[in-house]
Amino acid sequence: MAAMRRAVAALGAAGISASPAFHLEHPVAGEIHITGTHLRGSRWMVAKVVLSEFAIPGNQGCFLILCADSGSIEVLVDDGGWLTEIRTAAAGVLSVDRLACRDTRTLAIVGAGVQAGFRSTWYAR
Repeated sequence: MAAMRRAVAALGAAGISASPAFHLEHPVAGEIHITGTHLRGSRWMVAKVVLSEFAIPGNQGCFLILCADSGSIEVLVDDGGWLTEIRTAAAGVLSVDRLACRDTRTLAIVGAGVQAGFRSTWYAR
């Protein structure tokens, strides 16, 4: 959660360059989403590829860690979509934390997916 707070603050301060998502739909198999990010001053850039609704249940994906100077691929992280799920869940928790009334004591999580499980585990004021 601390990393998510720092990332949102950097995005708000224009310290992060982030691409809009590229979407490619397959009429039968599913869809692919590709995004990229660079933190100002960092020697690394990150490209994320997520595939959903293909034959493998849940989201699948990987991250390419690129050298910001040369553009060369330095690391391929094949996490099966886990980092995307956990990042999206953390963004949801941060949103609730910032937008809910201070005296809120109950949170209803609608959904039974992976992110709902992460959110319920992390959310605590």
